[in-house]
Amino acid sequence: MLTAQECRERAAQSLREAETVADPNARTTLQWFAKEWTSLAEHVERHASFRPLSPPPMKRPADLQARPYLVDAADILRQRLRLAQTEDEPSEPTSDTKTVT
Repeated sequence: MLTAQECRERAAQSLREAETVADPNARTTLQWFAKEWTSLAEHVERHASFRPLSPPPMKRPADLQARPYLVDAADILRQRLRLAQTEDEPSEPTSDTKTVT
């Protein structure tokens, strides 16, 4: 979220650019930008006390809390979707598996 100071800096930058532009339409537009940035700075100052509080941090699922520094997303998805292979299911066909056509 922009602060009032940042808005004022952008307003000043717009005015500096307006002074260097030869085109009258561009100068007018940059001056309008400066006015709007100043207006926004004033609005931010007036309503500073009404800013919403940041949302509370989300709770991490237990499987993520166990390894906060390292998360293997594929393992977590397999576990949650119950796609983990059982011991009697081979992961790849073996050479003695016959293909039925």
